[in-house]
Amino acid sequence: QLMISMDPTHSIWMRKIVQYSPCVGVGNIMRASGVGRVVKTSDEAKMPVGSYVVTFAGIAEYLIMAIDKCTMAAPDVPLSWNLGPLFFGMGHTAWVGNQICAIKPGDTYVVSGAAGAVGSIAGQLAKMVGARVIGIAGGPAKCAMLVDELGFDGAVDYKKNNVGAELDALCPNGIDCYFDNVGGSILDYVFTRMNC
Repeated sequence: QLMISMDPTHSIWMRKIVQYSPCVGVGNIMRASGVGRVVKTSDEAKMPVGSYVVTFAGIAEYLIMAIDKCTMAAPDVPLSWNLGPLFFGMGHTAWVGNQICAIKPGDTYVVSGAAGAVGSIAGQLAKMVGARVIGIAGGPAKCAMLVDELGFDGAVDYKKNNVGAELDALCPNGIDCYFDNVGGSILDYVFTRMNC
């Protein structure tokens, strides 16, 4: 593997709790998505040596993978994009969520976990449609990144500020679309301000 995606779900996978995927036990390889380079192949036509592939396997220097478990990496873009905006776990999730919301230009769109892999992409896609985007994230550095680097219209620091009061100030006409990445009390604050 040349690069792997380190995700918050890794901490969940290490716990012996009821979850969507079995616990990764002590001594087992941690599951992870990654981009690797083919060094040996059973079918040069389908998966040539030297080609870059995206896999969901594990954190390891070398992996033996079935060809049908690998996807050719997107050409002519940085390899890391295959684990970010072009990856089904991040980019596709953000795109599908925004399609469900059916965002329109001028909508007020709020995204929680906005500085994370999915939330940051979802917010940028909403901006491309013409929505007014407000991100919710933890800490001043993350909130500054959302506004200054990603072009969000505003950000709420849930660790420092009163989330309800900040949403009222940043969304005076209510919230038209919400992309939820965290649930809990943040979800409650947003639901009571939805235009529906």
